[in-house]
Amino acid sequence: MSRPTRHPFHGAVYHVTARGNRRANMFVDAYDHSIWLRIFEETVDQFHLLVYGLCLMPNHFHLLVETPDANLSAAMHYLNGKYAKKFNWRHSLSGHLLQDRFHAVHVDKQEYLLELLRYIVLNPVRAELTHHADHWRWSSHRYHCRLAPCPAWLASDWVIDQFPGPTRAARIHAYRKFVDAGHVRHVRTSGQIDEALAFAGDADIPMLAIIQSSHPHRDMAIRAAWQCGAYTREQIARHFALSVRTVSRVINAEASAESVSRSQAPGHVSAAGRGR
Repeated sequence: MSRPTRHPFHGAVYHVTARGNRRANMFVDAYDHSIWLRIFEETVDQFHLLVYGLCLMPNHFHLLVETPDANLSAAMHYLNGKYAKKFNWRHSLSGHLLQDRFHAVHVDKQEYLLELLRYIVLNPVRAELTHHADHWRWSSHRYHCRLAPCPAWLASDWVIDQFPGPTRAARIHAYRKFVDAGHVRHVRTSGQIDEALAFAGDADIPMLAIIQSSHPHRDMAIRAAWQCGAYTREQIARHFALSVRTVSRVINAEASAESVSRSQAPGHVSAAGRGR
């Protein structure tokens, strides 16, 4: 399978994910997490990344990063390559630790960054690894909430300053309320994004914001959202600020095109033809 072409640019923000090969765990114990975080700190320093959020899951991780130097691929190659060598050496293994390279989706910083941050830190909750984001040790959420000493590589001040309040404590409280609101099934936000976070049981169901940013055209994004099976036409319509009728027309247009394509395919016999 060919890899999608990447078009990096200065100041781009990405939601980055990488998964263990064959979905195997890439973190076995706390020491593995500590090794990864140490290498990640090196990566941030060497490649001048701005980090807004992260979450380490047993068999994959999520990052929300900005690349002032347009060097995401080089940074991820360094991080994943060095960690894979350390992991294999420590556990007496060989071969690929990660499935493929990594996956990155460009994010609109102004509109979707906070929504994605909430999505990322709630991954352990949706996967039923913990009851609350506060309790997941391997996430930026605890740092943003000052439940643990904040590392220098995390742009926590910028994140917290996006929330209202006269004091830092008040802004942290507003951030925590924002994350806690994500525990309900549907959240209507100031950005008019209907999340429908993955309470269906699959922690990898993408948010509508991610689906939209992954497709160059609106209609393609609408069809992708419908085909993933996680969203109703009403939810898709609210997100794209369209009527349900317009969303249905986009979805049905593809179905009609597929039907015509099948009818014109070589060897296709119509019902009338079969009756003769």
